[in-house]
Amino acid sequence: MLARYNNFPKNVYESKRFTTSLSTGRLQQTFTESFYKLNHEMLNTEKASIPSVSNCIVALEFGVADGNDFNYINGEEKTRMIKTVSAKPLQAMDFLCAIKYYKMKGNKKTPLKFDYFMLRLKFGKKQVEVRVFHERGPRRITPEEIIRYIVDEINADSAKRILRPFQPAL
Repeated sequence: MLARYNNFPKNVYESKRFTTSLSTGRLQQTFTESFYKLNHEMLNTEKASIPSVSNCIVALEFGVADGNDFNYINGEEKTRMIKTVSAKPLQAMDFLCAIKYYKMKGNKKTPLKFDYFMLRLKFGKKQVEVRVFHERGPRRITPEEIIRYIVDEINADSAKRILRPFQPAL
């Protein structure tokens, strides 16, 4: 099943809830487009907010779940996902995020150990909960930092903030 990973862990490392003014379908399209865009960027560690690794570049690669596998979000996969969520928004979407670190020495880049995170986005009425599980790697970036980075990227692509921290009613 598209965007659903059969073995997503029950215990997650971090969970944050956000409110949104977008419909669930439009929000799912926005996440898909942002992950596709991030798949094609190389960042320095300062932009990626990873101060513990100096003189490095970082590449994020997102894949969308499909049963027991994850498919890299390329143009074809992005189109398939947008078509699916446009027809009927999903209750949840699962993603794999590989964070690749490369130490730069002149023009040569040397790969360091990568981090692998699984993300589950659970959608409610005008809300989304982002759950993060650290699968493996040195954990140079925390689950909280990956959530913050993704939310900042989603909000940066719009004139107004799409995602706001959830404030429970008192």
